[in-house]
Amino acid sequence: MDHIKKYISKAFEVLSAGHFISANSSRTEIKRLYEVIEEYFEDFYNYFEPLNFFLGRGNNYFYFSREQQRQTVEQKVERFYRYIDYLAFFRVYDNLFSEGTRFTLGDLEQRCKANTDLMEILKRMNLEKETVRDRVQKIVEQMTRESFFECENPETQSYKVLSAYNYFEEIIEMLDIDQTDEQ
Repeated sequence: MDHIKKYISKAFEVLSAGHFISANSSRTEIKRLYEVIEEYFEDFYNYFEPLNFFLGRGNNYFYFSREQQRQTVEQKVERFYRYIDYLAFFRVYDNLFSEGTRFTLGDLEQRCKANTDLMEILKRMNLEKETVRDRVQKIVEQMTRESFFECENPETQSYKVLSAYNYFEEIIEMLDIDQTDEQ
């Protein structure tokens, strides 16, 4: 365990806050943390398991999951239902929108103004913002807080889609499948 000791507290700090550790992060500290967890996954898993934190591995990202009561799981599912519009929004913006995609708020705003489908999705989301720019910014800020995006340059407001976006897509896909199965 000595070989991971200096990384455990940082991993716990990031993951227990509900964030992801993505392989393609621009932040050196997160990228290094990903590499160490990748190399010593079993040691990290065994360290956190007795604390009821289960280290999950996705496609180039790590996350925590916990055994939860049904009510908490249902609340989580409701939260992801709200993200279906986010996924639709970014797919309409760019049908190849995925891990590694780079974009700026300005580009996103301009595309919204020129694309009626994007504007319709923005309206449907009922974001309590007045301008298109404010609405787009709110979505991007939310996705950044959830660690699906990372701001690469605050001056140009350019963003990068992180590997954790795969988790987002997988969860939404499962919700869509479940919804189809019920009909």
